Amino acid sequence: MILQMNRTSITLVLFAITLQIQAIIAFGGKNFNFSVADIFMFFFIITLPFLCKNPFSFFLKEFQKDSLILLFIACIIAFSIALLLGERDSWALVKYAGFYILIGYYIIGCFLFKNSANTTLFSLAFILFFNIASGVFLLENLLESLQIINAPFKSIQNMGLSGNPNIFSFLGCMALCLHCSYWKHPLLRSKLGVFLLFFELLSILTSGSRAGWVCASFVLSHNLISRTIPLKKILPSFLFLLCYVGTVNFYKDAAPSSTVAFIPLTPLNRPNILSTKDPSLKDRVTLLKHTLEWIKEKPIFGHGLGAGLKKSEEFLGYSNVIHNTLLWLLVDTGIFGVVCFLGLFFVFLRRFYRDAKENHDPFSQAVFLMLLVFAIFSLFHEILYQRALWFILGIGMSQLKKSKSTPAP
Repeated sequence: MILQMNRTSITLVLFAITLQIQAIIAFGGKNFNFSVADIFMFFFIITLPFLCKNPFSFFLKEFQKDSLILLFIACIIAFSIALLLGERDSWALVKYAGFYILIGYYIIGCFLFKNSANTTLFSLAFILFFNIASGVFLLENLLESLQIINAPFKSIQNMGLSGNPNIFSFLGCMALCLHCSYWKHPLLRSKLGVFLLFFELLSILTSGSRAGWVCASFVLSHNLISRTIPLKKILPSFLFLLCYVGTVNFYKDAAPSSTVAFIPLTPLNRPNILSTKDPSLKDRVTLLKHTLEWIKEKPIFGHGLGAGLKKSEEFLGYSNVIHNTLLWLLVDTGIFGVVCFLGLFFVFLRRFYRDAKENHDPFSQAVFLMLLVFAIFSLFHEILYQRALWFILGIGMSQLKKSKSTPAP
């Protein structure tokens, strides 16, 4: 398949890469995380007039006569009410402004697809970059376990490719969804595709994210049921996976550092993460019990943005987010906010499901799977603010509208 390149296609590829990078800078003795994609987005906005003669008319056409605009407005109203009811501290303001940034990524995704119509190029770039970056860290961990090198990138790996092991795992699940849906592409059908699948599974496994393990198992189970990828193509990846894990753990006792990324059930120097003695699990259960009480206190509009984070200090002794997107929304935005966001989610889910079923489009199939992964992951973590997902939703929705407007031959 020949991939046509133009300015917007190149921009699409750059977004596929930068969406997966979160840099860390030290200032005043503190570390600050920032998304490289945010910088790229502002640069893109500046250059937008050169890419589109009339970008404002494009935005109006993109949202007119679409129920999604009403749901987006409802979500903005819900967040605005929550901001007014809350403490309006720095964390609440970041969450409030962050939702507008997510909408920005959605709109840019719509625009770029409208001008390049190349979902295959974006998908391959996303898969390849994730595997290249994660592959460097995985190879480094293997060499460290063999006492060959002393892991110069360890601090970066421990923070995760996107600044957080769970988000790193979520990105891996997104890459896995794209991989399964685009398996018929020559690049992914080759032996290289088997190695890429191996790195995706290994990255998710070594991240130490329990939610990532559940989501990856779900995607693979869906693949086996729907027979998207032949079983004989998956088996080599599992064999490579067992060899890697076996090698690392055989030498783990002799490793020069105790921070080997994968020691079964104890990644990133954590206790056995399937044990009930895991302190993080204990704190989450404690927070969960109090969360249900907070919801009963103010069920309609919630306690306001930042309330859940502030209340956690009273019971845990430190600030901790509610590790469940639905419960976090219920505490901060109430039933009104949850209804708005669930409405948006189910509209997305329904549209991509119909397109995947009727037109068998691989990108729609991938996005539908991503939404299900998002729903599962949200049960274990607050995962709403993942820019890559919203950007991909924008691409997918623009594709649906374009396919509807194109007359059948």
